Amino acid sequence: MEPVDAENKGRGYEVGKNEFIQVEDAELEAIQIESTHTIEIDKLGPAAQIDKRYFDAPYYIAPTDKVGQEAFAVIRDAMRGKGMVALGRVVVAKRERVIALEPCERGLLAMTLRYPYEVRDAAAYFENIADIKVPAEMLKLAEHILDSKAGDFDPTTFVDHYEVALA
Repeated sequence: MEPVDAENKGRGYEVGKNEFIQVEDAELEAIQIESTHTIEIDKLGPAAQIDKRYFDAPYYIAPTDKVGQEAFAVIRDAMRGKGMVALGRVVVAKRERVIALEPCERGLLAMTLRYPYEVRDAAAYFENIADIKVPAEMLKLAEHILDSKAGDFDPTTFVDHYEVALA
């Protein structure tokens, strides 16, 4: 590989396999979305319906002033009571993102969601795995091993070995 000179670099959008359309800076600036600092709610539904593969990044949401705290609490508690999440849109870094809002302690947790084109289909990765009938005694042994390693989720036990070595 050889370095590419600055005058030969550009931006593009892939429209097909190894097929790109060149995009100019002015065109990108023309489509940028300015943030209104608001969340547009489109619908509400059960949290269990959201496939975890779509989860991206979490953010905490809290009311910004005393006036909005009561309305915020009413909506939060109603969502908690119904076991629902709100699906909506927000602008983050000049890009509109889909988010799921759910009650979290005294606030809300906003989880940005990936778009469908960003989530790969699992079937393509698992298609070569044979459909095997597992013998009952092997399954029982594996369950015993699982039971011996069972424990509660505790993120304080996670160690970033790279960060420790770097420090």
